[in-house]
Amino acid sequence: MHFTKKTKAISTLLTILLILLSAIVGALIAYMWTVAPFIVEPEDTFDLLITGVNFPVDHATSFGLTVMNPSHSFAETNITDIYIDSFGLNRTSIRSSDPSLPFPLPRGTVRTFNCSLDWGVFAGRIITVHVTSLNGTEAGRSVTLPSVAISLSSAFDASDSIQRFNVTVTNSNSPINLTLSRILLDYNPVTNLNITLPRIIQPNETISIICYADWQGHVKPLVQVETLEGFTAEIRRDAPSTVSLQVIRVNFNETNTNQVNVTFSNSADSATYVNITTIDFKYGNITDQIGGTLSSPALPVTLETGKNTSIICFWDWTDAKYRNIDLTVTAHTKQGFNSTSLTVRTPTANAGRIDDVYFDLDDTGHFAINVTNLAYSLQTANVTAIYVNQAPANITITLIDPGQRATLDCIYNWSSFVGANVTIRAYLKYGSNETQITYNLKLPYLKITNASFFNLTPENPYINITIRNSEFSRVNATITSILIRNETAPLLVVGSTGFQVTIGSESSIVYRWDWNPYVGKDVTIIVTTIDGLQTLATYKVQ
Repeated sequence: MHFTKKTKAISTLLTILLILLSAIVGALIAYMWTVAPFIVEPEDTFDLLITGVNFPVDHATSFGLTVMNPSHSFAETNITDIYIDSFGLNRTSIRSSDPSLPFPLPRGTVRTFNCSLDWGVFAGRIITVHVTSLNGTEAGRSVTLPSVAISLSSAFDASDSIQRFNVTVTNSNSPINLTLSRILLDYNPVTNLNITLPRIIQPNETISIICYADWQGHVKPLVQVETLEGFTAEIRRDAPSTVSLQVIRVNFNETNTNQVNVTFSNSADSATYVNITTIDFKYGNITDQIGGTLSSPALPVTLETGKNTSIICFWDWTDAKYRNIDLTVTAHTKQGFNSTSLTVRTPTANAGRIDDVYFDLDDTGHFAINVTNLAYSLQTANVTAIYVNQAPANITITLIDPGQRATLDCIYNWSSFVGANVTIRAYLKYGSNETQITYNLKLPYLKITNASFFNLTPENPYINITIRNSEFSRVNATITSILIRNETAPLLVVGSTGFQVTIGSESSIVYRWDWNPYVGKDVTIIVTTIDGLQTLATYKVQ
């Protein structure tokens, strides 16, 4: 029994010793693991550590970073830069921090920095946060950013309007609500929308927005959206938005002073057709707008690309205050495009025109002239003189009321000008004001003296045209074509390789032509020469 007690005492003591030995060995091993890095680390070194990184999902413009300067570091160090990078991403430093950099970090201390950085564009990516110090020591830590995604699409339609476009925004599987705060077009904020901002977009919610902004000339517009949480998205797309709409002609109706004819052209290079909705007539500081039934056809009028169109605008320019002033014409369209402007001078208060001048080779001592006092004239015209080049002709002074025409017989020997280019000038007096109108022509040297119609046989009808070249002519006449027509349409055109009629001679030209269907009717014969002179005569077929 004594032996048993002694044995038990020894066993208990041995157990206690084994437990103490295990504790000592364990402590030694733990110590070796702890101090091992410092045993191999050279003396006088720094060892920065990033102990924590926090990217708040609801605030993508900053993040938190906790940095330690371990107690085993050689000394205090200065934190000089904090930046992030990732695969395919350039180094991006923070904008600022609290506390600001550079910041001294004593040995054995920990400091948390609130860093300003727009990291929303990298949402869902793995990035590495780096911290560097003045002595070149650097630490890094990789994190996966919160997964927040914004889906964005834009729609530009020049055929609808260049003063608005559509944007669709989706909060795609984000863990939080997003608050849409701003929409930009080519970096410029769009302030006029069909919704009110800020606007909350719940996860998986889609909203459609109409943006009222002029995007004319933006060939590939960039649309960006921003949220209060700091997340952004952008999209760029082709959107041709250039239209070349021109006012190419403005005509005033001579016989109706409440009408102005305006001709427009939409270039073939334009991005779209246009709907012309209004036309501005601007004079001085006054603008009259033509729209709706104030035109013919009534506005709006569609004008396709590469096409022209003429629109009659009902604008009464009868009164003297609208005469001889600058009028600027501009068109506006449903799509928001404006035409180029064209400035024209409105008609004067009074105006006349030389319509025709008749010279007969059988009477070189006279000629006749038709003068019209245009219908829009406000006064009677007094024709006071007619000149051939610089020489006056003898006339009877004639009064012509507005809208009327008068034929004046002019006594003047023009034989020395046969075949020459001359300028006819008429002087018209309206009250105390005198105006001059001109007419340029080549005086005739060729005349059709006769035309006869005959049959060689019943199946062979012919026409015989007799042509005389004046004895006062300066050239031999070379005839290049003869045209025979009735009141409505050409009947026969005969070409020639150069039939000549010499000075002072007369020649006949015979052509086979079936004149029988025109018996009893008038036909006009027009002869053209190589130098462009035309002479004509009308005969009844019989």
